[in-house]
Amino acid sequence: KDVSCFFLHALNYPIENIIDIFSNLPDFDRKKTKYQVEFAKKKEYTPHSCSTLKSLNICKANESKDELCLEGYYSKKLDTQKKLSHPLFYIQLKQYRNSMKNKVNKTKIEKEDER
Repeated sequence: KDVSCFFLHALNYPIENIIDIFSNLPDFDRKKTKYQVEFAKKKEYTPHSCSTLKSLNICKANESKDELCLEGYYSKKLDTQKKLSHPLFYIQLKQYRNSMKNKVNKTKIEKEDER
């Protein structure tokens, strides 16, 4: 529960949305959850690294078979394959890749419109 909370805070999810996510748990208590979520936000706890998630056996990379998680990414700057070390970097890479795909698609559409 804490891991999810820290991660969602880092993504700037509103507190009420985080509480609502936990509302489906069998032991859910809105008052306690609100206190814990607000406390974590106030303390500015950060999400755990990939190595910590793996050591706690809560990393989902193998289950999801996500290529980026399992194989990492190619760093042009370092000219080497790099492993991900943090879930927030995973999100940044996914967002960057999606924005690049959108940019390429937009360029293709514009070129087709010119014809």
